[in-house]
Formats: sequence, structure tokens, C-alpha cells
Amino acid sequence: MPLSTEQMREFAVLQGLTDPDALLTDIRERDAQQFAERPQDLIELCADWREHHRIRSHREQVESNIATKLKPRKKESAELSQEQAIEGASRLALAALLTRKLTLRHSADGDSIHASEAALDVSKILLDWSADAQSVLLERTLLGFASYGRVRFHHRSVLEFLAAKRLDTLLARGVPIKSVKRLLFVETAQGARTVRPSMRPVAAWLAVWHQTIFDEILKLDPATILNHGDPQSLGPGQRIRALEAYVARYGQGGWRGLSTPEIQVHRFACPELAASVRLLWQGGIENPEVRTLLLRLIAVGKLTECADIARAVANDAGEDIRERTLAIEAMVQIKDEQLGALVASIEAEPDRWPDVMARRAVIELFPRHVSVEQLSNILSRVQEHPRSIGELSHRLPHESESALLTPEYLDELRQALSALVIDGMTWDRNKFPHLRTRRYHLVPALSAACRRQETANIRSDAWIASSLLAVRLSKEEYSTERDALASLRRALNELPPGARERAFWEESRFVASVHKINSAWERLFDLSPWRHSTD
Repeated sequence: MPLSTEQMREFAVLQGLTDPDALLTDIRERDAQQFAERPQDLIELCADWREHHRIRSHREQVESNIATKLKPRKKESAELSQEQAIEGASRLALAALLTRKLTLRHSADGDSIHASEAALDVSKILLDWSADAQSVLLERTLLGFASYGRVRFHHRSVLEFLAAKRLDTLLARGVPIKSVKRLLFVETAQGARTVRPSMRPVAAWLAVWHQTIFDEILKLDPATILNHGDPQSLGPGQRIRALEAYVARYGQGGWRGLSTPEIQVHRFACPELAASVRLLWQGGIENPEVRTLLLRLIAVGKLTECADIARAVANDAGEDIRERTLAIEAMVQIKDEQLGALVASIEAEPDRWPDVMARRAVIELFPRHVSVEQLSNILSRVQEHPRSIGELSHRLPHESESALLTPEYLDELRQALSALVIDGMTWDRNKFPHLRTRRYHLVPALSAACRRQETANIRSDAWIASSLLAVRLSKEEYSTERDALASLRRALNELPPGARERAFWEESRFVASVHKINSAWERLFDLSPWRHSTD
């Protein structure tokens, strides 16, 4: 299992970093999680952070990752320098992609094991290497266990980068560019020339180093530049050309199945794209995927010159929900001056903001740009299907637990959620829980707010009342909710006697307000659920 964010932080502290939060923030902003999810990777990233105090570009990360993991180790059976190891690994990477055999044969032991795919025989690629040298290379940490007697490259991006470096080396040694292009490009059965699908990542890396390959890709498949390699290593002029070629090729017509990974959008975005984004948008774009990409670039690149585009899309009730959501995200990222007016519109104009759109908008704006009073007013009219895993039942609890909230905001949030859940509450003896609310979708958020205050050692009577309500109403359908409820039950069971007594009678008065209690035994039975413990 990959390390969680909290585990990454603890690990960074153990590595001696004095600013672990700055490291985690930079990891998130640069989408470098894939190089921080394993302990060994994080150790290397922490060492890199101590030296540079920043997460470097994707290309720099990959190069550093390769160099570190191919360093010679003690007590190896053959001498193999780092340079030789990189050269050998790049030869294997190119062969693996060309043959589509991504596992490498380490020993004959693996031949007796049935596998879903054939392994690449290293001895047939590294013909000029001794068996011991081949074994040493395969045992370096750049490669990891795949199956019995087989290894594979840890990261696909490392494999693709090394394959590209091999072709780059061959070009430097005088191999004709036409020979390399025959590996990268192919002619379809219909006679159309395109980038070979299995070689798109390699072509994208080579485009960074060779202008002629960059130009060829723009003519044939500009999406390759955005979707693969490291667009951050391209100059602003190249990125502008790539974006214009992308929109020209795919902008007209309907859905095409295009999807640029979020990590690549982060790498591609830069302030210099603002003028092009504005002109391209004003030129009219039919394809919703291309429109979505431009809105994502406005958000990620913080293109303040395009703020009016984001405002117009966000406030247009006729626009696609996905586009409106991205437009709001863009407004948040560029800290648009109209965010206050946007929240007021969501609060006062339900026709412009139907439930599904209001829910998404609230999550994007919470908590920095929406007050608890505004949030309460919006949530009072918005509904969500109780069986859905949506914005209010899933994302709002997560944000309530993890977002930066002042103690005052958190306390107001808990009170507001309690009031919304209680509003219109009834009692149904034939269902469980017997207490019924119209807003079950807010119970997980209430549990999260109560738990966050519980971890801050809040034990006020108001907190106790809200926690009892959350415990009583929760259906414990999600693991995160179960964790919060277990924590709340423990805290309630550990209250001092005086607080427990006040809680009991306050709960009794509350239940009596929605259900007639006829005897002491019935009172005890009706109030018992909150006392159940997970211990």
C-alpha cells in the first residue's frame, strides 16, 4: 500500500526535515506523489529536498531517480559503473517497449512459472555484457520484483524516459533521424500517418530534445505533447504552439474521448499561455473536452487575464455542470474579486443553481470563501440522494476534517450542521435508527466536525449534544464514518460522571420532543444506542 499523506509527513520528520509541511505542499502542487509513495522513494526525495528545497521538474525527478537507483552497491559480483548501468538500462527499456515485454528475465527459475506475458531475455539485448554484469544491473533498485525469476522497472515513466534517452544517444552517434522516426510514427490501414500508440510517451520525451520530432508530432497528434513526457521542459513558445495545434485539431465537433491527465495539465500550464487561451476561447470551441482543458489551464496556471471567461461560465445556468465546476475552481485559484458575488448568487438564486450545481459549488468554495451562515442557507435547500457517494455525504466530511478551519468556524459549522439535521426530525418505531431526519446526507459531515473538535479536546455540552445526535443517526455505511463514530463513542463513554448525567437528561428531553416516552424502562431503551462502544 502507498504511504498516506500523514505517513509521508511522519516519515519526513524521521528523515530530519525541519519543514515537512513545505515538502508535502510542494509534492501536491507538482503532483510528485508517485515518487513519494514508497519509503525508499521518499527517503531519496527527502535527501533531494535537503539539497534543493524544492520538488524539481518531472524530467529532473526522473533523472535523479534513475541516477540514485543505479549507483554501485557494495559486494556486487561484477564491477558496473553508474554510467554503464544507465546505458544498459536504457537499452533494456527501449527493447521492452518495442517488443512489448515489460518484465525482464532475471534467472532460469522463472521459466518454470506460468505467466500471462513473456519476459524479455536480457542476454539477447546486452550481448556484449557478461552474465555477472547483467545480474548486477537487474539487482539494482531501479528494477523490482515482478514474479518469480523476473523483474520490471518500478515506474512506467522511468521506462519511457530511458527508452527515449537510448534513441537520443543513437541520434547523437549518427543514426539517421528517419530511422528513429520509423520507430515513432506509423501509417494506418487507411493511409493516415500518426504517432505509434505504444511509442507516444517516448516520442513526447524526444520532442523536448529534438525540434524536428516536436514539429512532426504537432502535425500528426498534438495530444501526445500534452499527455506524455514532461511538458514543463518545453519553452513557453513551444507550449503555445502545442496548445494552438491541439485546439485546431480537436476543437470542433463533439466528444472524442480526449483526456489529459491532471498531472500533465499542471506541468503544461504557464502564465505565458494566457493570451492564447483567451484568443482560442473567443474563437469558439465546440468540443467540451477542449473547453474543459482550457478551463483547467486557467485554474492551474492561475491565468488572471482569463478571469472573465471563468466568471461567465460559472454564472451561466445553461452551461455544462462540469465546465461550471471547473470555472468556479478557476475563480478560486486566481482569487477572483467576484467570489463574494458568486456565493451570494448561489444562496439567493436557486433557479440558476440547481441542487447538483450548488453542491459542487459549495465544495469548491468551502471553507475559505463561504461563511457558515451562507453555507447553512444553501444546505437548507439542497438535497442529495441518501445512497449516493456525493459532494455532501463524502467530500464535505473530508473537507470538514482536513481543511484549515479556525476553532470559531469549526464550532459554528458543528452547530449549523446540528440544526440542519434536527430540522423536521421525526420518530419511526419501525425503522432504525428510530430518529429520522430529512438530511441524512449531512450526518457524515456532522460526525467529522464533532470528531475534529473531539481531537482538540472540546467537551462542551453543545459538543456532547451534537456528538450524541451524530452517533444516534449514523448508519455507518463508510469506513471513514465508522472511524469517526468509534472515536466519538470512546470520548462520550470517557466523560466524567457529571457530564454523562447532563448528557443523559438532555438526550431524554430531546427524544421526548419527537417521541412520547411512557415509562422509565422505555426511556432507558430509547436512549441506549449512544452508549454502545466498539471496545
